[in-house]
Order: sequence, then C-alpha cells, then structure tokens
Amino acid sequence: QEYNQKIQDLKNAIKEKVDGMRKVFTATISTDWVGESEPYTKEVAVEGILASDIPHVGPVYSSDNPETAAAQKEAWGYVDMGIADDGKITFTCIEGKPETEIPIQIEVMR
Repeated sequence: QEYNQKIQDLKNAIKEKVDGMRKVFTATISTDWVGESEPYTKEVAVEGILASDIPHVGPVYSSDNPETAAAQKEAWGYVDMGIADDGKITFTCIEGKPETEIPIQIEVMR
C-alpha cells in the first residue's frame, strides 16, 4: 500500500509538472493574406505565445456543418508553416492561399 501511494504521488507530481509546461491557445486564421503573389503571409495574434515557443498548430474543423469542415480542411492544406513571435504567429502559404477562415488550436511545451 505504501509503495502504491509513492508511485501515485510520483505520477501526480509528473503530471503537475507537465501540465504546468503545456500551454494551449486558440485563434482563427482569417482570409486577408499579405502578398500580391506567392508566398503569402498572415500574422495571427496569439496572446501569451512567446518567440521561443515552437508551436504545434492544428485546425479545429466545424463539428456542426460538414460543408464548412470540408472548406476548412481544403483551406488548411494551403498553410505550409507557422513561426512564433511574442504575441503572434506568422503563417506562410507557399502555393496559393486559403479562401476560408480556419479556427486553430496551438499547443506549446515550455
């Protein structure tokens, strides 16, 4: 019993440490991209994100409307990279650009 409690305490301590290092943000990539030709760029404000973060970004497709989800999926296919800076992520599309807004979730580990 004492051994099991020590193991559980250790698991709880590790989970608490990891949860304290993990940050999750949400934002939306709108359709007003910058550039007359490729590549296109778009700055998205993300309060709390840091230049030192390496963001893991994923789309959050509509769960209410399959047509919207399909349009978001197609739009996400144009996004090639995202680089964090203090308070924002700059996304780049090398070929083409989205014509549909894309809700996103951003996860970083610190």
